[in-house]
Amino acid sequence: MEFAEMNRKLIYENADYFFWQAFEWTPEGRAHFTRLATDHLQEQVPDEEMRKKLTPDYPVGCRRILISDDYLTTLMEPNVDLVTDHIAEIVPEGIKTVDGQVHEYDVIAFATGFETTGWRWSVDVIGRNGVTIADQWDDGPEAYLGITVNGFPNLFVLYGPNTNLGHNSITFMLERQVEYTILALQALEEKGAAALVPTEAAQQAFNKDLQEQLSKTVWADPACNSWYKTGSGKITQNWGGHTRAYADAVAEVKLEDYELV
Repeated sequence: MEFAEMNRKLIYENADYFFWQAFEWTPEGRAHFTRLATDHLQEQVPDEEMRKKLTPDYPVGCRRILISDDYLTTLMEPNVDLVTDHIAEIVPEGIKTVDGQVHEYDVIAFATGFETTGWRWSVDVIGRNGVTIADQWDDGPEAYLGITVNGFPNLFVLYGPNTNLGHNSITFMLERQVEYTILALQALEEKGAAALVPTEAAQQAFNKDLQEQLSKTVWADPACNSWYKTGSGKITQNWGGHTRAYADAVAEVKLEDYELV
């Protein structure tokens, strides 16, 4: 094994181990990473008031963890002004924050994110009985293994519900999903079937187990307000364990969990 390959493998394995320490809801792990983050902030930002602004009010791991050696120091530059008050409205002069102050700007760069829990597709995906996937997922998306969806024969979703990561390479997950899709298509051909669709029971059982697993993570903490969750608090974005566990889950197609058409 070449050095570069060994290094990539080491980074991957360390990142997967990182999940257990940072995201699983253990007081020891959270305290350890909170201390690391606090020490890093103390080292890079000497100004106490600035540190107060930069200290999150949610538990570590709730949102994406910043991995950078120069982001915090950049905020200390004389031409940078950090404003943490929420935006009330856009006004002709610039931005008005909830404290009533108007911040004058010539240019505003919108970086407010994107819709993550609505799953609005650019095309209408219509399943059985004319139901669209947008309607079926209106209360929060669910899929079987994050790939196939009950009521939608031969629909294979890459980067589907609950396959996002906050700690490792999403490419690994996508590659496993592609491999699973190929296995499913091969099974269709071998069985002489035209389509397959996960049963409602299989999809419900998978998501019940997944949500129980996610309930033990930092994302389930009531103090965690994150784009990983819907408005009701259901975690619809993230996988609830190590990437190896996902690879094992999709290593074979269990036809007993499917209806063949």
